[in-house]
Amino acid sequence: MAVLIAHASIDENNRARGGQAGDQTGKEVCIREWYNKPWNVMIRFNDPVMANKVADCMEMAAANIYIGYDQNQRNTLLTKARRFNYDVSKVKEPCETDCSALVSVACMYAGIPESALTYNGNCLTTRTLRAGLKATGEVSVFTTIPYLAKPDKLRRGDILLKEGSHVVVVVKVNDAPLKKSAQEVAQEIVQGKGNWGNGVERRIRLTEAGYNYSIVQSYVNDLLKVKEAIDIERLIWDYLMPKIGNPYGVAGLIGNLKAESGLNPKNLQNTFEKRMGFTDDSYTAAVDNGAYKNFATDSAGYGLAQWTSSGRKQALLNSKGSRSIGDIEMQLDFLWVELSTSYKSVLTGLKSAKCVREASDIVLTKFERPKDQSEGMKEYRAKLGVEIYQKFI
Repeated sequence: MAVLIAHASIDENNRARGGQAGDQTGKEVCIREWYNKPWNVMIRFNDPVMANKVADCMEMAAANIYIGYDQNQRNTLLTKARRFNYDVSKVKEPCETDCSALVSVACMYAGIPESALTYNGNCLTTRTLRAGLKATGEVSVFTTIPYLAKPDKLRRGDILLKEGSHVVVVVKVNDAPLKKSAQEVAQEIVQGKGNWGNGVERRIRLTEAGYNYSIVQSYVNDLLKVKEAIDIERLIWDYLMPKIGNPYGVAGLIGNLKAESGLNPKNLQNTFEKRMGFTDDSYTAAVDNGAYKNFATDSAGYGLAQWTSSGRKQALLNSKGSRSIGDIEMQLDFLWVELSTSYKSVLTGLKSAKCVREASDIVLTKFERPKDQSEGMKEYRAKLGVEIYQKFI
């Protein structure tokens, strides 16, 4: 039996207090598999409609990056959700909650009056939640082992409580085994199949189907990174192949570009990021909008080929026109101009190379010319080139 629970767990520093508002890790408020705390109370709504609304609210909270965990600010979610009749999906400002405050808000969303779930403006705690809910007459309370130590008797919307410690809500009970693995579902999502939706909708649909949203989404993110990388490799290959005409030469060149920048046209040399206080994106933006004036002279490698010298970086800057300095097609145009003019011997070598290693060595020693031109570096860059060759030939 697949049983999933939702809860407010811990802040980004693995602490109960002091974190930044909002979910900084995607796990401060989350969905996970059932576990035995051990629980000492199970609370069940007498009306299944109310139970499902509690579970819905918990799922929406887990999907909302604006809701984080902090016991010191546990009532800020209530303050913001109150404006939307406790619909936490509409909260779009960073706020905090804790396990019992979140369950209290979820019960308000299901129709329990706020006055029954707060005391002097403070949401009920794990020590007072059972009594508060029982007093409404809307729930039944179970304290026997069959409801607590195993998930077999649980239903969607059930509240599991360890008084004085923690509280969670059951959001998914699935008796049937999953037909597909999390990896297979992630493939479907990336391919646009399966009608899994996006954002909150995807989280809810995956959860209802018995999947752990966080696990599936992590696979999706990994697949998208791979797809993006392959798309960039294909773009560069398709640009260079008609011009160079030799797959060994193209592969050797792309392998070197990958070693230099990871094929990221916005890549700022890593050793300069901390020194200059820039990221790849902020450096690119500052050059584009004119806020940063030292692009040509700062000696920081940049772009696909990690252009570094003042002459080459100034020429790159002059070539961009109205385009971004990080535009990949502009950089490919500039790369081709360099090969066709200042580096004609390199281009000749790429066109006549008889293997990827030969082409890769030419680029390494005559075009990129890094400090490390050791045999190990030559082997590494040639290996990257061979991988490119095998993908497209």
